[in-house]
Amino acid sequence: MAKASVKVVFSTQMQGRTEAFTNDLDLYSASIEGGPPVNLTDGNPAPDTSPVFSPDGRRLAWLAGRRENVFGDQAVIMVGNADGSDARALTPDWDRGPGALRWRSDGRALYAVAAENGQQKLFEIDARSGVVRAVTEEGTVAGFDEVAGRLVLAQEGFGGPAQIVEISRAALRRLTDHNAAVLAGTDLPEAEAFSFAGWNGEAVQGWVFKPAGYVEGRRYPAVYLIHGGPKSPWTDGWSYRWNPQIYAGAGYAVVMVNFHGSPGFGQAFTDAINDHGGDRPLEDLQKGWAAALASNAFIDGERACALGASYGGYTVNLIAGKWNGPWNCLVNHAGVFDVGQLMNAMDIATFVAEFGGPSWERADLYREFSPNTWVGDWSKPMLVLHGSRDFRVPIEQGLGAFSALQRRGIESRFVHVPDENHWVLKPRNWIDWQQEILDWTAGHTGSPPAP
Repeated sequence: MAKASVKVVFSTQMQGRTEAFTNDLDLYSASIEGGPPVNLTDGNPAPDTSPVFSPDGRRLAWLAGRRENVFGDQAVIMVGNADGSDARALTPDWDRGPGALRWRSDGRALYAVAAENGQQKLFEIDARSGVVRAVTEEGTVAGFDEVAGRLVLAQEGFGGPAQIVEISRAALRRLTDHNAAVLAGTDLPEAEAFSFAGWNGEAVQGWVFKPAGYVEGRRYPAVYLIHGGPKSPWTDGWSYRWNPQIYAGAGYAVVMVNFHGSPGFGQAFTDAINDHGGDRPLEDLQKGWAAALASNAFIDGERACALGASYGGYTVNLIAGKWNGPWNCLVNHAGVFDVGQLMNAMDIATFVAEFGGPSWERADLYREFSPNTWVGDWSKPMLVLHGSRDFRVPIEQGLGAFSALQRRGIESRFVHVPDENHWVLKPRNWIDWQQEILDWTAGHTGSPPAP
């Protein structure tokens, strides 16, 4: 009997010179004995990723994008034979964006994580019918594994870092209690969800946090945290960069909003900012701030700063020119200053699709949505932070914003992080970087800086 060939399936691009201008990844099958790889998904111009064989090796599942070069495009789960043949869309109507695809050990279902309504949930998808069931409801699933019916998760939330839990249909059992002593002595205010009518009158979700040590009847300075992406939502999780508990612990009320473009609220909600990255999210942020102030008397709107990184930093730069009235100060980490220059210099060449084409084809749109257009209206103090190894938003963008602030005589400070990229990852750098932000906001809101 001939021995069956062992194959591997992987996702990659092979377009040659034009690879940088498309996100069309395909699945390829290759024998470990050698020979040319075979393209299994040549007919799909969008990205095909995350191939996983079923436990018996007879089926292949993967994530298939629906549109080329559309960020935030929600993939559909595909299932076919192991060679990719007879593939069908298992979840054609599921209005969420799955990731981290994996088979259940009995081969009868798949697992995937997806953002939904400000949570990062684990879902189970029946491998025959495509019926989707949420396994978790609250918090962020940061990792998971299942063997012989035992499902174990790394789950985190605004109330603390990830813990390992075992989950079944009957109960959830916590297996770890990391940092118990530290967390027991730490005041971590609960997130209070709220909703308001944003752009086009559509519902937008957000959170408010009371400051640690909150006393009824007092009013507190506030920070408005603006997420990046822009198609990367705030979820009920634990961050080691933009963690709302850092600011709550420093005595601030915290407001966060999942503006249009944020995944987890349906494809139409995410798509709403295509060609509108410089206006519709800003409208949501303005309306969300007004809604938070109207419903929370403890927020002192006269002592407030807006903070953001990446797209959030871009938005802070836009706020500086288009909506600077409410703010005592601004904080821009790795934010965009000149959109046209960035689109021709960043490490994702396909990002021009967010603006409907390159800068020379849509000059008016780029000018309208580029913060440097509105520098003449800048007036509020701004802290600019940037890493030298940032290839997503190169450091020239931060230097440009700082130079503009200095030329206009606006109080400003530039913090250079020479050994970091688009993210601040080293623990010592993170502490110093965070302290710079706390010192800046404290200095402009009259609140005591956190130690």
